[in-house]
Amino acid sequence: MTDPINVTTAILRELRDMHADLGAQLGDVNRRLDTLDAAVVRHEGRFDTIEALLVGHVGRFDTIETAVSALSAQVRMVSAGVTASLNSRERAAVQAELLGNRVDKLEDRVDVLEARED
Repeated sequence: MTDPINVTTAILRELRDMHADLGAQLGDVNRRLDTLDAAVVRHEGRFDTIEALLVGHVGRFDTIETAVSALSAQVRMVSAGVTASLNSRERAAVQAELLGNRVDKLEDRVDVLEARED
């Protein structure tokens, strides 16, 4: 039979070796976790940067939308002005035609009156 003291010493030596190996593995795992943590922090910073860029672009799109709305309103005003101008021109043309007809009628009357005098 083997000596219990030798067996116990061997088991303790093996346990110490396993403990040292597990400690080394735990240290490696901790380094990997630190690396992953640093990568996550970098990516969070990148996501914050992307979020800030998106917020900036949303602000720019709001500005563009406001500018387009203002331009659209100006186009409507110009269109209304052009329509009013055309309407006033049409009215002026009709009035000129009516005045021309009145002048023609007056000239005809003058001719009739002159013919009577002769």
